Amino acid sequence: MKIRLIDLKQDKEVIDMWCEQRHMRTLPNDYLSKFGFLVSKDTKNIAVCWLYPFMNTKRCMIDCMISNPNTTKQERSDAIDLLFMTIFLTAKDMGYEHITCTTTNQNIINKLLDLNFIKDDNHTYLRGEL
Repeated sequence: MKIRLIDLKQDKEVIDMWCEQRHMRTLPNDYLSKFGFLVSKDTKNIAVCWLYPFMNTKRCMIDCMISNPNTTKQERSDAIDLLFMTIFLTAKDMGYEHITCTTTNQNIINKLLDLNFIKDDNHTYLRGEL
């Protein structure tokens, strides 16, 4: 698997298609941070996710995780692992110490809990010490 920064000019159409296939709203370009990552395997795009740094704090956020519905559960799981690892390293390199993620997806929640995130409130999960 490979990971790279998202190029909205190149990748947005595919991401919008995944949103539509999953009955989700598409994401406006100005909503997305410049720290978006895309995982692919061979020529198949598998998943994307964005890191949102909060300025003047030590906290950042994982958001807008979307996967290709035409991939296997194992491919999506492996892609999410790579996305999380990359986002954690990127956030740490940027000087962040805490990261949050809001989700209702049980598969993602299980991964977050396995990565030592704790449930903060409702659907928010927090991890300190990147």
